[in-house]
Amino acid sequence: MKHPLLGIRGGCSCKKREKTMFMPFLFLLFQIPGGAWNTGILVEEPNPSPGFGTDHASGSDVDLDGIPDILVGDRVEVINGNINQGAAYLFSGSTGNLIHRIEGELKSELFGESMAMFNDLNSDGIPDFAVGASGDFLTRPGRVSVFCGASGNELYRLYGHGLRDKFGKNMSRVGDVNGDGFDDFIVGAHQATPYLNTEAGEVGVFSGLDGSLIYHYEGGNPYDSLGFQVGGLGDVNGDGIPDFGAMDLSSGSGGAVIVASGSTGEILYRIEGTAHGEMFGSMLEEVGDTNMDGCSDFLVGAPWYPVGQEHPGAAYLISGMDGSVLHLLVGDSEINGFFGESGTGIEDLDGDGLRDFAVGDTSADVNQIRNTGSVYFYSGRDGALIYQMTGEEGELMGKSITTPPPGRTDLPWDVLIYTRPPDLPPGEPNPGAIGAFSFDPFLQISRNRISASEGGAAVFQHDFPDSQAGFEYRLLMSTSERGITTYNGLDLPLAPSWQLKEFAYGQPAGFTGRTGFLNTQGRAQTTLGLLPGTALPVVGYSFTFASVTLDPNGQPSLSSAPVYLTIDP
Repeated sequence: MKHPLLGIRGGCSCKKREKTMFMPFLFLLFQIPGGAWNTGILVEEPNPSPGFGTDHASGSDVDLDGIPDILVGDRVEVINGNINQGAAYLFSGSTGNLIHRIEGELKSELFGESMAMFNDLNSDGIPDFAVGASGDFLTRPGRVSVFCGASGNELYRLYGHGLRDKFGKNMSRVGDVNGDGFDDFIVGAHQATPYLNTEAGEVGVFSGLDGSLIYHYEGGNPYDSLGFQVGGLGDVNGDGIPDFGAMDLSSGSGGAVIVASGSTGEILYRIEGTAHGEMFGSMLEEVGDTNMDGCSDFLVGAPWYPVGQEHPGAAYLISGMDGSVLHLLVGDSEINGFFGESGTGIEDLDGDGLRDFAVGDTSADVNQIRNTGSVYFYSGRDGALIYQMTGEEGELMGKSITTPPPGRTDLPWDVLIYTRPPDLPPGEPNPGAIGAFSFDPFLQISRNRISASEGGAAVFQHDFPDSQAGFEYRLLMSTSERGITTYNGLDLPLAPSWQLKEFAYGQPAGFTGRTGFLNTQGRAQTTLGLLPGTALPVVGYSFTFASVTLDPNGQPSLSSAPVYLTIDP
């Protein structure tokens, strides 16, 4: 009898071919094979400076070409001999061309220390942006200036209360919390001293329209340092209004994060770190809904998370619904690292239809090469490592990471990463650059779920590089378990299983175009059609698919990334 989904017969024996073509490979605790990362535009500072790119933002299309643009800060840029005056640069996200350059005003102002991009705040049809400068400590407090995207002129500015408040050191777009249609933003001032409460810290949420204060929070005790980090977290409680969070250092465990409602300002919950001194909350970034509960989840960085006597760092994926830990990822630096210093959510990379996320470790040493830095991409579903991107010696790759807003899958790049200029000799101090990277999975599926009772169709689009044009392709399937199988020397993102063996050599029912030849553009299409009731025996099961190409000699050439299909009742 044939399996209703696999279409294979029990008792089928393929042992001879199994030995020659499929060699079981152990489950690997590192990146999942398949697909390819491509490099796109790279933006650099015209006059190289060591602070360029330590913070950057994206998400708004200022030049109206359909691609979000890139706002980059250099808080230590020397201007007219004034050290640490700082500057901010706005580049086109499609061409890398410079749109605006804005300078700080004072020596040691650190202009460009934080930044955010918004929707159109002044109703001229062009999105706008903000830049923070935490202050020179002597003549005026820190500030946040909001600029017109069209002209680069300042729309308004906000100042902190005291010279040493560090107002503007951290800032983040939150989204529209007051229902006026304009993006609002959150600013931290972690050294503020409200009511003589030394460095208790303050946090403000401000209207993007006019800078008026919407919500205000103060640390409860001296040196709480509330606002050491702040972040927009998306809609964590499912009420349709974006929410936000802030770090404080009051917890004896080494940091805590408060999460507040954007609609009411009420504190929803507080999360404390799990290890003393870990600096829990040093990074706060929206990820999106990774567990299908309807609430946005978020990342919390703890770059001093300890393991034994060392501090490799960690990152927590937190459930927005209740603040519970979904996944804890620990850095792999042998001594001390900064894993969790940066991070972001990213669109689905592993084909399961769920948001994934990235974490940076600027001090990672790879293959005994110092300070290369790495960016690690993880599955939002189970926290599995999907891919590791590693820099060159001294690059400090991943010092900052940014992705487009959730849902933008139509862009030429998926992630912006702090990297190095391409002509920089290895080992030379890195003046910084921001590179755009895109992931090409080579295989996409039209849907990730089919109802067994209703039936339906899933369409697989094979889209390989032009170099594969005319090559044979095969769609393969295994269980939903993570794993790697070697196919004549090529690693596939499929767990070794009897389903994989039988699917490869059998004649599965319901598939059209499961094997064939790619067209002149390297493309092909496979369709799985399930009649109502045929998949009832596998309700609740998930299956992993991948596509492999074979060269004219019949040898495997490229593998796609995986895609997943779940059978619902």
